[in-house]
Amino acid sequence: MPGCGPRLVRVVIQRMSWMLSRHSPDYPRLDDVALTYGRALMLATNFEQSCRVLLRFLNLEDVLEHDPTLGLESAIQRVPRDAQLYQTLRGIESQLDTAPDAILVNAREGRNFIAHEAATWPPMNMPRHGSLREVLAPTAVGMEVDRLQAIERLGEPLRILRRHVAAVAHGEVLVGGWLHEFHEREPAPATFTQSYPSRVDNWVLEPVMDLLSD
Repeated sequence: MPGCGPRLVRVVIQRMSWMLSRHSPDYPRLDDVALTYGRALMLATNFEQSCRVLLRFLNLEDVLEHDPTLGLESAIQRVPRDAQLYQTLRGIESQLDTAPDAILVNAREGRNFIAHEAATWPPMNMPRHGSLREVLAPTAVGMEVDRLQAIERLGEPLRILRRHVAAVAHGEVLVGGWLHEFHEREPAPATFTQSYPSRVDNWVLEPVMDLLSD
């Protein structure tokens, strides 16, 4: 870095290398946002696992229909191994003989966003210090202004997260309904499925709901 002393280089690299050296534990609303992202990741992971379980059962049923003489353990051994979510959803569509469903496409995209992009911190549109001098020796006033701006600008990345959470929740309604019918041989209760996306929204975003108010 031309014109920079060794200490300056060390501090800048440290600020850009590791999560806990770049951002102090008291970064504005970090715990609330981390809890929200964690809950969103739990939702996304559960959706993917539900898809895998559904495809396992569908494949097992298919194996037993083709060879009813097989014992359960032998049939299980013939069930294909788990795949990535895209292949899993394609397998479900093939087994159910359905065209690609927009709900599942959106849910997969939502899961991918939550798993791979959502938890970037700070979010890309949040304010950052504008000079190396501010990085090395921010004033108390400047730090407070930066904190207030950061809190104000958290709303937009959280609204983006909210849209993806909703997409995954609707995917869970669909996949969960199929799983329920597979086990219970009757549709899932409408009162549960209709309220599920709203319940998910409230649970995931409860720690930061005040930042989403207009």
